[in-house]
Amino acid sequence: MLRIIESESTNSDCISTQSILTHVTASMSSYAVYIENSIGIESVRPERLQFDRVEKYISRLREAFKYNKDFFIRNPNITTEEFDQAQKINTKWGSSTM
Repeated sequence: MLRIIESESTNSDCISTQSILTHVTASMSSYAVYIENSIGIESVRPERLQFDRVEKYISRLREAFKYNKDFFIRNPNITTEEFDQAQKINTKWGSSTM
């Protein structure tokens, strides 16, 4: 899991299987928290965890998927696309004018 698979990347989230899985599992929860915060539910992103074994990542993926699924079950009428720039969710990466 620690073997470098992308030696030319400047993004530390993309250099090994472990770094990719750490990023993906953290992001799955982060996206739900961004959406929750945008509709007035105060949530905090879970701690970013790094593991040495793939089984723990599988467990974390299942937990994050369940969290996201449960959120959308509880909020079935949420707006899924927002055209008003003032209402868009701002993140720390990318551009909010996409």
